[in-house]
Amino acid sequence: MDNKTFYTLALKHKSKINPFGALCQCNWETRTNGRPWESELFKRANNAAGIKSGVGWHGDIYEKVSWEQRPDGTRYDKKSAFRKYISVDDFLDDYATKIANAYSHCTTDNFWGYFAGLYKGKYGAWATDLKYFEKLCMVAIKLAPEVFGTEHKNKLINAYLYAIKKKYLTDGQAKCIYDLLHLEEHKEIPIVDEHKPKRHIVCLDPGHGGVDPGTQYPHGSPNPEHKEKDITLKIALETGRLLTQMGYEVFYTRVVDETVSRPERARVANTNNAEFFLSIHVNASATNKGIGHENYISTKAGVETTRFAGNINRYWVKTLPQMVQRGTKLKDYDVLYLTRMPAVLDEVGFLSNEKDRALVINPQVWRLFASIYANAIDETFRDADRRA
Repeated sequence: MDNKTFYTLALKHKSKINPFGALCQCNWETRTNGRPWESELFKRANNAAGIKSGVGWHGDIYEKVSWEQRPDGTRYDKKSAFRKYISVDDFLDDYATKIANAYSHCTTDNFWGYFAGLYKGKYGAWATDLKYFEKLCMVAIKLAPEVFGTEHKNKLINAYLYAIKKKYLTDGQAKCIYDLLHLEEHKEIPIVDEHKPKRHIVCLDPGHGGVDPGTQYPHGSPNPEHKEKDITLKIALETGRLLTQMGYEVFYTRVVDETVSRPERARVANTNNAEFFLSIHVNASATNKGIGHENYISTKAGVETTRFAGNINRYWVKTLPQMVQRGTKLKDYDVLYLTRMPAVLDEVGFLSNEKDRALVINPQVWRLFASIYANAIDETFRDADRRA
């Protein structure tokens, strides 16, 4: 495999991916001893991006030992099953679908924005810190002459200016590109203002997913009409949309119906340096008597966590006064105990209770739930900024 051939193959999928962005990522992911297209996984399975078999994969697999990362950041070796493809064409077809479905922030019209989008997918595993972004940018600069010819420098700069205009990049990402392209030599291009107000980072965790549906209604039915995993995902995505409009940087532990372990959810929040973690759930009880909204924080939670939980409760009363309020409780769930930032697990109501259920299954009410979360999070951060 060579860069030009891969780029030509990727062009066939430009409706779902940015071909040059995909080339740069796969060029980096297939490296062995500094050489691209030489990794064991690529040579033996045509897998150029380390895509694991996962739920819903029915094709061949290739098992190999790779490193994983714990919530505390330490690495360890683990034998994993990866997707095995017949050809690079076959890989690109699946890769493009994965990007479109799970990394919707990867822009097709701009390769810098494509790299930035890898930080906002269902796991964030392809981009856990700014160093990964920097490496992809360095690959882009190296490959640009081969792909774009003599106009490569203008292509890189114009793509940067476009990414800034479209707000595809965080300030740190923009500054990274600015430095790598030596744009200080171009006086007409202003440096990114590193002193403007910081964008706070929020990680949203839609409870359950994939093989774990959570609570369901009707309970015990082979084809339940309502599943917790679907409701929590819709609420989380709407919450993220509102927070993004408010200027927050938002990450998700999943954006599709896929299985994610509890430690993995915490790891996503930790590696993306989230400043608040919200896990959204739907409650249930053995009888229909359980009713109302409640949330949980860890027994080790600090004052800031308590403020987040309290503000969520306060906005809940203000927005949905008809719901019973069960308050904030202490429980060391994994997603609360393993996260390194203020974290709240919120139960929107009981699917097993007729009165709660009428609200919990209503898409219009999901938007109210999202507004409660977004406004409570925004108020808590604003208060913290004023105290700082």
